[in-house]
Amino acid sequence: MSDIKRGLTLSDEEKTQLKKRFGQLKTRSTGYIRNRIRAILMIGEEKKKQKEVAEKCKIGIRALNHWISRYKTEGLKGLTDKPRPGKVSKLTEEQREELKEIIGAGPIASGYDSGIWTCSIVSDVIYKKFNVKYSISQVSRILHKIGFSYQVPKKTLRSRSRKAKRVVGRKITGNKEASRKAKRNNYVYG
Repeated sequence: MSDIKRGLTLSDEEKTQLKKRFGQLKTRSTGYIRNRIRAILMIGEEKKKQKEVAEKCKIGIRALNHWISRYKTEGLKGLTDKPRPGKVSKLTEEQREELKEIIGAGPIASGYDSGIWTCSIVSDVIYKKFNVKYSISQVSRILHKIGFSYQVPKKTLRSRSRKAKRVVGRKITGNKEASRKAKRNNYVYG
């Protein structure tokens, strides 16, 4: 612990590597790593006090000390979270890929008379094809994970002018009730 309190000394190479990695991480899902790199740079390069860094990064001093010690022992890899244990998926990676292909082919190709996939139809396909039962909400999460999202059909009238069509389109796509109805019916991109 006393080693951590003395601070952190970064070489020029480490500073460059941290700054480069900081610039590469721009998505929301990697924001926590950016925050950790920022904290390490503030301590190692700018020589700021831990209390000040903790306040700026909106974390506790214990967490900051943990990040510093992990960086010292593991380098940049130490700033990422370790995989968390969880329940093993009922569908294998190959089965998810096959499901993606089935959905890409459309519901009619799978023997359904609907032109739009719904989570309940996809749940039925999963059960028939892989003998695995999932709730509607879990099917929605699986679909999102394999790259599909909710889609709200946009209606336009053929007999109207372009300007009128644009207005009608905005009203329909911006309609919260239509969006809620699409989610309630579990429409997915297919």
